[in-house]
Amino acid sequence: MNTVVSLLLLIVCSSFKNTSDYAIAYYLLSNISHICDVSRSDVCENAGVSNRVLSMFCSTLGYKNYSDLKLALIKTIDIRKLQMKVHFNNADPDKIINAIHTLSNVDMDDARFIQTIDQINTYIYDCKKVIIVGAVYPEMLSLHYMEDMLMMGKFIHSSPVNTSIGEVENDTLVLMISFTGRVYIEHYDEIMKFKENNVSIVGIGNPNSLPEQIHLTKYLELPFKGDVEIENACIPLVLQYMKYRYYQTYGDTKHVCI
Repeated sequence: MNTVVSLLLLIVCSSFKNTSDYAIAYYLLSNISHICDVSRSDVCENAGVSNRVLSMFCSTLGYKNYSDLKLALIKTIDIRKLQMKVHFNNADPDKIINAIHTLSNVDMDDARFIQTIDQINTYIYDCKKVIIVGAVYPEMLSLHYMEDMLMMGKFIHSSPVNTSIGEVENDTLVLMISFTGRVYIEHYDEIMKFKENNVSIVGIGNPNSLPEQIHLTKYLELPFKGDVEIENACIPLVLQYMKYRYYQTYGDTKHVCI
């Protein structure tokens, strides 16, 4: 996953929002579906940076100029989509579920698990953008998922750790990943504000880790009890299954075309 798209995602997911690098990377990812038409002047104007700053950004990523960076993005997208088609065509969803069972330490209701994922995917499909909120490690485990969903036309990124999520439009979905529930406490005031503004909030975590006073749009329970490190290995499997089901459901539409 060593691609220019993943590098841009790393910048957006780990940078503070008032940096020029964040602004450039965010604008490029937001417009990646028609990157061929995005000019150098478009980036400078919309990201609020100078030609010099954009040149420095390209150089930092290892490109001589913006044209080279844009060409790398175009090639990356083409290659990534071909790779995804192979992955989806060869995917065995039952093996993914079985792998989750192997890692888990409690029973899982497969039918309920799949149904909840399909409901979450419906919310994701209907929203404009998704922001993932969680501890650093779960967020980074979701990077592969973010990149593949971006290829399917859905901009998903995480919010830098220990920072305010900030203003969120009501056409944005907030996806919170937490095994312990601490993330909900840390962002309690923001969650309450989101709910007032009808922002959809979806959670992924262990049973009983969601505080009673917080009611989410949908919650996906993972089959773990207690604080066990191996549950971290489950996150990529869950997200892999989510994107597989997403493609199976929406992959024949013009909005999800790879």
